[in-house]
Amino acid sequence: MQGAGLHVTVEWQSGVDEVELSEKAQDAGMVVRPMRFYEPVEKRREFGSVVLGFGNAPLEAIPEKIKALSQLYYSLLNVTT
Repeated sequence: MQGAGLHVTVEWQSGVDEVELSEKAQDAGMVVRPMRFYEPVEKRREFGSVVLGFGNAPLEAIPEKIKALSQLYYSLLNVTT
């Protein structure tokens, strides 16, 4: 049987750079792709966006990973959670 996955797109209006967030997430062991990865040409957008993939994550690990990603995001805003 082949497993299935789930992708979620997250958007925000703050000044957090999607590439920087993705790189920091990768350093922390998470695969988070900037939306630019999926766009045929680089677009100028008024928002940041990333795609989260959950295909290889055990269900019980997802809340911990979301919390870690949230902490990375807020650290880039220089805000504590």
